[in-house]
Amino acid sequence: TGAGVGRNINIPWPQHHMGDGDYIHAFQQVVMPAAREFDPQLVVIAAGFDAAEGDALGLCHVSPAGFAHMTYMLSSLANGKVLAALEGGYNLRSIAKSACAVVKVLMNEKPDPIVDAEASEAGQGACRLVIDTHAPFWKCFQLVASPSLMIDCRARLPSLSAKLRIQQIYQWGSKLSTFPLYICCIDDIDLQNCALAT
Repeated sequence: TGAGVGRNINIPWPQHHMGDGDYIHAFQQVVMPAAREFDPQLVVIAAGFDAAEGDALGLCHVSPAGFAHMTYMLSSLANGKVLAALEGGYNLRSIAKSACAVVKVLMNEKPDPIVDAEASEAGQGACRLVIDTHAPFWKCFQLVASPSLMIDCRARLPSLSAKLRIQQIYQWGSKLSTFPLYICCIDDIDLQNCALAT
């Protein structure tokens, strides 16, 4: 509320099995621009590794190298003051490999290359939705927001899945060279059944 409206950013994946390319794309397009604008004095990572390859609950495919690259990007903030707190995760082997990769970056080692760095269409669409939704509140998103008609109606949608359906309609309409009305609603987002990039 108040000065905090629109400043809390969640990246809702519309499906499971998102990989390195999707997460790196989300970091490059959403996380890092907002983080640089916010200019934190300290970065705290809740390092749960739920999105790690092999985690049966997260059902995503982020490699240790993927986590290392995200940590490497975050290390450019706050004069390198980054704290990674281990929490969550449901596959001990995945947690161990991913945590090791993150610690190496925190010890100034460069991350290993990422094998598949291309974002899926679903990942790109989710990031576009976040950018368009938050453009009224973040300067870094205002120049890259969709040129479609955006209305910050502050209305309430029943769930975030409804917002994703709006995004899918927009993408479908763009392929047919039509111009649908694109409505950005900010308040009362129900995240209960969505997988999030954390």
